Amino acid sequence: MGHEQKEQNPTGAAETLRAVVYVRISDDPEGTERGVDRQEADCRAYAAAHGWEVTAVFRENDTSAFKQRTITLPTGERVRRVVRPEFRAMLKHLSDGQAQVMVAYDLDRAVRDPRDLEDLIDAKVLGGFGVRSVTGSLRLDTDSDVAMARVLVAMANKSSADTARRVARAAKQQAIEGTWHGGRVPFEYRAVNGNLVVDPVTGPMVAEAVQRVLAGESLYRIEKDLNRSGVSGDSDSWMEGQDQGHVEHEE
Repeated sequence: MGHEQKEQNPTGAAETLRAVVYVRISDDPEGTERGVDRQEADCRAYAAAHGWEVTAVFRENDTSAFKQRTITLPTGERVRRVVRPEFRAMLKHLSDGQAQVMVAYDLDRAVRDPRDLEDLIDAKVLGGFGVRSVTGSLRLDTDSDVAMARVLVAMANKSSADTARRVARAAKQQAIEGTWHGGRVPFEYRAVNGNLVVDPVTGPMVAEAVQRVLAGESLYRIEKDLNRSGVSGDSDSWMEGQDQGHVEHEE
């Protein structure tokens, strides 16, 4: 590990290397950013231990490195890509020579898509910057490092695909059986041992509201009555669903 204490400066000058930190968490529905905060703290400590100055941090919270979207390239071609604006911004930052080292917490925090890895490899070759991770899983210094990164990313990508397939199949089965598959508990229900049951307080309120809608009463008056009840719940979303002729529950 002693040879890692000082990254070779691509310019050959004896100066403190500038480092960028990249952190990412796939799921953070509450937006607390605690995961990326922990990663950033560990990456900063790693950089400090090597004598590097962190000059920029690229954070992607609640962002998948596996899920692809259909996008249109400037050429007009429609393709499937993993969309990570901060990752792309970091590559440009490094390619422009604004830093000499990239630090991530772990390989799978940086890349889980083979195409993204190849873009990182290309940028590293052209820009001459170093690539490191706190866990030691990401290095691109030698052909062996690159080959190992390709194998690990392929395995991580396969693992993500397997998980996505199992989750989708389980959700489909739950939909067929009419069971709750998690998420936000709808207004008028509550979760008991993983199942939804009608809430004794809000359930009758919804039933009464439905009857009032059918009787031609205004949605505005019904909504005001629900708000005055003081019962917590997403009555606004429920009323919007009624206005469209069906009930919608946001998850």
